[in-house]
Amino acid sequence: MPRIPATSSADLPGRAEILARTGLQFVEDMIAGRLPPPPIGETLGFAPVEAAQGRAVFAGAARFAAMTRWAGCMAAGTGPSSTAAWAAR
Repeated sequence: MPRIPATSSADLPGRAEILARTGLQFVEDMIAGRLPPPPIGETLGFAPVEAAQGRAVFAGAARFAAMTRWAGCMAAGTGPSSTAAWAAR
C-alpha cells in the first residue's frame, strides 16, 4: 500500500484510532500505508522504514530546505548522510 502524506488535519487519524494501537502498531501501520506518515517527515524528507520492539528506523535524503549554513548539515544534526537512522528506546 503506498504511503500517502497527510495534506490537512482531516487526513490524520483521530484520537480513538491512535489510542486503539500500541506505539509499535502505530509505526507499523504508517510503514504499511494504513496510516499517513507524519507531515514533518514530508517537510524534512524522511519516513519510518522499519519498526520493532524498542527500535524505529527512519530513512531519507538531505534536502536543501533542511540544511543549515554550516557544512551542509541537516538541521536536526544528523550530518550530510543520505540515510539516517535513529534507535528509539
